[in-house]
Amino acid sequence: PPPPPPAQAAATELSEADLLCSEFLAQVQSRTREGYVEALRLADRILLLEPDNKLVVEYQALLPQLMATVDERVQEAALAAEDPNRTPSEVSTDEDEEEDEEAVEIDEGALDEDHVSEVPTDEEGEN
Repeated sequence: PPPPPPAQAAATELSEADLLCSEFLAQVQSRTREGYVEALRLADRILLLEPDNKLVVEYQALLPQLMATVDERVQEAALAAEDPNRTPSEVSTDEDEEEDEEAVEIDEGALDEDHVSEVPTDEEGEN
């Protein structure tokens, strides 16, 4: 087939660039290291199609700093998790487990289909 007319080729490129930009923004919004890495990869492709895309150019410069911030937070969280002096967020005891078992027994009794509750009706009250 013959090549598409120049106007149609430009529209196709614009469409691809729009899709790439949408994916780029989704990756940045994920706020994960993997998302930032993928956004950098997409930035290169977008800038081949739209070299003057200011948003992508600005983020391309900012993404390495964002990745470093994520790396710092991950490292801090790992160190905190390994700290023997940290206070656990929740502590369970044997008493808690016993209370949970009792609650389950009560709930199972409430679901017993053979149990019928005695509730007076208007007809009984009239007799």
